[in-house]
Amino acid sequence: MEFIYEKLDVWKKAVDFAMKVTALSANKSEDQNAAPIVTAAGNSAMNASTAIAKGKGYASKHDFAQHLYLSRGSVYETMTLLEILKRKQTVSEDQYTEFETMANQVAAMLSGLIKSIFKPRDKSEDKKAI
Repeated sequence: MEFIYEKLDVWKKAVDFAMKVTALSANKSEDQNAAPIVTAAGNSAMNASTAIAKGKGYASKHDFAQHLYLSRGSVYETMTLLEILKRKQTVSEDQYTEFETMANQVAAMLSGLIKSIFKPRDKSEDKKAI
């Protein structure tokens, strides 16, 4: 059985993003200076996908949208932590660019979904149904 949130492309992309960020912790765990930041980045990346799933479980579109905003905030938080890791030279410029591309895709998809939730209904569609 598939959960309803699993049908969302944005959830799938957010999970892919979280998988990529959390894979970083396996490679950087020995660096004592970077380890807490890498862990925090992994946690915030996972929060991006889990907020989408959690929000889909609520009945109101307002609650779902609120969780989409939280998810987008987690994406931004993750990118800030990855920027810190880049400046500490724990993450290369190429790695950062790859993360940034994925994060921008997820954030854009979240923004589009939020807009679609609050888009006014087209009155002409109501008339066609009659």
